[in-house]
Amino acid sequence: MTCLFFSVKIPREQQTDYGGQSMRIIEAGHYYLAHGPTRWSKMGVTILSHMQQPGDVTLLFVDDIHTADEVPPSEKNEPVIPHLAYQPDFILYESAFRQASYNIIDNLKRLPKRIRARQNKQSGRWFCGNVPLTTSSGDPTCTLYDVALTLWKSEQAKTVINILPEHYRSQQLQVISVLKKLGVPIIMEIRLFNNIGKVTEIIKQSFV
Repeated sequence: MTCLFFSVKIPREQQTDYGGQSMRIIEAGHYYLAHGPTRWSKMGVTILSHMQQPGDVTLLFVDDIHTADEVPPSEKNEPVIPHLAYQPDFILYESAFRQASYNIIDNLKRLPKRIRARQNKQSGRWFCGNVPLTTSSGDPTCTLYDVALTLWKSEQAKTVINILPEHYRSQQLQVISVLKKLGVPIIMEIRLFNNIGKVTEIIKQSFV
């Protein structure tokens, strides 16, 4: 599979003998740039701090695509934290994965007929099974952006760990569905937490 990502590499001091990769890359603290970090971000970072091990690489993924009006109520109704006490190894912005997202659609179009991406002729949207890949305006969906991010993370570390609020569960399952079809080797773990910062579910997937 050919996916073009912008060049971001793990610092040499954090590399291991595993093919030049870190053993784990952990994402936490996700927020919308149009609104700002909320308690959801803070709780995710707290969970990360309790599980982080030497050699782990940390990541913050910021949604700089959606406008303030498009921020979901689960985030919009929360007060903004003026300063999120979090210094990850990487801060990546969703918009940087736009081209990579379209590249993924191209790859999905070339899969065997029964699982390949298909376009809805009425809406013009692309789907992979029941998973929407584009909006009616042709932009990548959040799920597709997250697939692109996950593929990038899989190039940087042996294990990909996402720490997210429970309301991202359905989206993460959609990401897993698309990754299965792509057949890229990934070891993935999703830690979902509730509104008091307690991890309520851990979803593990291995594509090797």
